Amino acid sequence: MFNSYGQGIKIPAPSPGQTIKQDFSLSSIEVVYSRPVMKGRKIFGDIVPFGKLWRTGANSPTKFTFGEDVKVAGQSLKAGSYQVMSIPSEKSWVIIFSKGTNGVFNYNASEDVLKVTVPSTMLANSVESFSIQFSDVSSNKLNIQMAWEKTSVSIPVETDVDSKIMGSIDRAMNIDSKPYFEAASYYFETGRDIKKALNTLHECFFEDNAKQLNLFVMGVGNVGEKFIEQIHQQKKFLKENLKINLRVIALSNSRKMLFDEEGMSLNNWKTSLENGEVANKESFISNVIALNLRNSIFVDVTANESISQTYAHYLKQNISVVTCNKIACSSAYENYNNLKQLSRKFNAPFLFETNVGAGLPIIDTLKHLIASGDKVHKIQAVLSGSLNFIFNNFDEKNSFHDVVKEAGVQGFTEPDPKIDLSGVDVARKILILIRESGYKMEIEEIANESFLPVECLETKNNKDFFASLIKNAAHFENIYKEALAKDNRLKYVAKFEDGKASVGLQFIPKESPFYNLEGKDNIVQFYTDRYVDQPLLIKGAGAGAAVTASGIFADVIRIGNV
Repeated sequence: MFNSYGQGIKIPAPSPGQTIKQDFSLSSIEVVYSRPVMKGRKIFGDIVPFGKLWRTGANSPTKFTFGEDVKVAGQSLKAGSYQVMSIPSEKSWVIIFSKGTNGVFNYNASEDVLKVTVPSTMLANSVESFSIQFSDVSSNKLNIQMAWEKTSVSIPVETDVDSKIMGSIDRAMNIDSKPYFEAASYYFETGRDIKKALNTLHECFFEDNAKQLNLFVMGVGNVGEKFIEQIHQQKKFLKENLKINLRVIALSNSRKMLFDEEGMSLNNWKTSLENGEVANKESFISNVIALNLRNSIFVDVTANESISQTYAHYLKQNISVVTCNKIACSSAYENYNNLKQLSRKFNAPFLFETNVGAGLPIIDTLKHLIASGDKVHKIQAVLSGSLNFIFNNFDEKNSFHDVVKEAGVQGFTEPDPKIDLSGVDVARKILILIRESGYKMEIEEIANESFLPVECLETKNNKDFFASLIKNAAHFENIYKEALAKDNRLKYVAKFEDGKASVGLQFIPKESPFYNLEGKDNIVQFYTDRYVDQPLLIKGAGAGAAVTASGIFADVIRIGNV
């Protein structure tokens, strides 16, 4: 009996399917589509109407798969698979990348991920079958060309392969079996890093298995000087025990700067610096970039706002940044977040442990909590070692003015002590902890209940500020007497809870863990999902040149151990 169902017969599709794949950057791009045929018909403006959504092919939805994040016509697109549709017009096409899968007949605009507009061009000769192909392919750029009838469009695609490869090289060069030849070849063949290629080969020939860290230090005041001393003291130990070779390539203060590509001797660095060239932060950046040394670390030991604004320049060049300068991380959230993203993108660590608590491992501990899945709900802290020192020593025998002066002499306050006493410094610190806890907040959102009289706050220089402390001595004595009468102690406390933050002077009773906080100590209490009834507590010296320098040193070593 004749079977009319035609089982087992395969008939060619009127619009044959095609899959094309192109190796690109460190992954690939794949296109799956069907190829409708012209067959003497008028296509664009007729079969494919202008201004209407088109499946950009035939049969099943056209699919693009990107193996890594890219930019399409200048706009960012995450790695993944997308249904691609278009809206052709006479002079341009709108290209739509969608997470949908149901084609144009069930199109849902809410599933769109990206829309770009690209110009269309007229071809001299007709293209019979709709065609998608790759052209002008390089390591980081290519075009996806679509052509049918006498119309062609080109979609530019690019990716930041250089930073990825540089990051891969940096990571690979930190293992025992280092790819010296591959690294040097890439530096040379790309034409961008001939100097680094030579440096890499030099390391190959003279390797002693120690990881070389090249430091560029900005700021050699109280803290900076202690930092240099600690490097000088620990240099031999680090090389023998941790296989880390620290080299100070550059030093700068506000007047002079000094560079030595081979690493400077630290026996007489002060004299050498005084004989250096005139300091200029733009020239400093240019010199660091021009030297182009692997494992370069910019160390900011200043409290200068203009220096904090240079971090992005370093991170974009795969140069790590270590800083005790709180200004960047307490600036606008957009800037803080941008620096964090640049650090990840260019595989350049951005570390600022000393922004809060000097050498105390507060930020590092917080990072581990968040990374392990814990969530911070509440923070209570005394975050100013300088203010704690001041209120621990302020009494009937020592005037407020004299204690503040002594705090400056000891190196506990900022160069401008009003930054500490106004609460600005504490507000910056709690803001950084809030942000590192995963919350978005601006410093203007923190309630600052200042204990300083308005006259003190309105002074423009240190001389006038200290004069105002003497003038308002009675104000400070009354605060002390009130605390004494209540059998309380004065502490400047920072709080965060329920999305709100505040800083201010408080009367602390004996039962509080803050009561017995001595000297220049800091204390932080984190209440989290895991630390509910009993908070995680971190306590210790939170001010002083030596402990701050040790915190900076620890961040440098963290980079060396990556």
